[in-house]
Amino acid sequence: MNNYFSNNQQAESLVREFLDLSLEAKQFTHEAHLTVAIWYLQWYPLDKATNLVRDNIRQFNVAKGGKNTDSEGYHETITVFYMHTVQQFLATQTTPTNLAHLANTLINSEMGQRDYFLQFYSKARLFSAEARRKFVEADL
Repeated sequence: MNNYFSNNQQAESLVREFLDLSLEAKQFTHEAHLTVAIWYLQWYPLDKATNLVRDNIRQFNVAKGGKNTDSEGYHETITVFYMHTVQQFLATQTTPTNLAHLANTLINSEMGQRDYFLQFYSKARLFSAEARRKFVEADL
């Protein structure tokens, strides 16, 4: 297994820096997104966690000089898809463990891969302005 985090302090620090907007934009990778999703889903039910992630990603993008438009920044369908995916992953974890272990396990699983959503969505549908603005159902 390839570990993204070598200890739990690193994972918790990433989440803290994301939340206080001190994380560098280039550090908010796919793996970091998944880690933030795990953290939220450990504290909140899916709907509330998704709302918080949505708001925080939009805020983070703007704080880092980015925009949330039909062609860049926040993507609703990908966010909702991965929030459900992370929730499914967490439901399979039978023993309590820390954030770093959960993140490393998810990142190294099929569900945690950067292009996992392409098993369910065509590129045309997923990368449409509509899918960026609002959740669209999978088409594959």
